[in-house]
Amino acid sequence: AGAAAVVLAGKHSSAAAAAAGLPGLPPLPVVDEVKNLWSFFSNGFDDLVEDSVKLLCFGALYHCGVALAVAFGNGGRVPSSFAGITFGLLGFGACNEAADVVAEQVDLMDDPNSAKRRFNESEAGRLVDDLVEDSFKGACVGAHYSVGKLVSSKYILPLAEHSRSLRRDASGYFWVLGFALAEAFLRCLGFSVVLGNAAKYYSSCNDYGDSLGDFVQSWFE
Repeated sequence: AGAAAVVLAGKHSSAAAAAAGLPGLPPLPVVDEVKNLWSFFSNGFDDLVEDSVKLLCFGALYHCGVALAVAFGNGGRVPSSFAGITFGLLGFGACNEAADVVAEQVDLMDDPNSAKRRFNESEAGRLVDDLVEDSFKGACVGAHYSVGKLVSSKYILPLAEHSRSLRRDASGYFWVLGFALAEAFLRCLGFSVVLGNAAKYYSSCNDYGDSLGDFVQSWFE
């Protein structure tokens, strides 16, 4: 009787699994990176918009600083890169505020009841918090981006280059078209792996950077 119950239970679990279907995409290399890239753009769009606004704003200020250093640098005595970074840091507060406002609007479009503004914090503490958070997040995501780029250049892009060489040596129209499509697919796949590896760890980098920023901010409150 006990053995029969075990067999029936096994059949029931197998039937339930068959009815539920496959559990999703397998956690294989490349497949996992593409899946995380899609998940990132689906769930982390507000953070992407906020960080993009900060990056564009800081980049614009950096180039303004470089241009001013070149124009009024007294023959190169003021390093242009130092002037650009200084100009960017001086304007980081304005960039941060603009990015927060844009991110709020994105959040409100998705959830009218959401509110991420922090009214009980000092301006200096909030600025330090965001500066530490964004600095760590940029370094962390950049490191994972570099790892994805290494994997792509080592294993995927060589296949794309091989497809290109085969396309050049091919004689038939369909062979040329097939190798061209294969090359395009592999290059898109390589680019997806580079971005997907960074997106995979974006939330972890963001959460740790947030905690690190709060820890440093506590010194200023």
